[in-house]
Amino acid sequence: MTLRVAFIDDHDIVRSGFVQLLSLEADIQV
Repeated sequence: MTLRVAFIDDHDIVRSGFVQLLSLEADIQV
């Protein structure tokens, strides 16, 4: 089962950091 995550933040660097961290998990689609 794949978990889909939408991450919304007004700071590009924070958003991209969380996207990179969550993308490391095989079961999470960002």
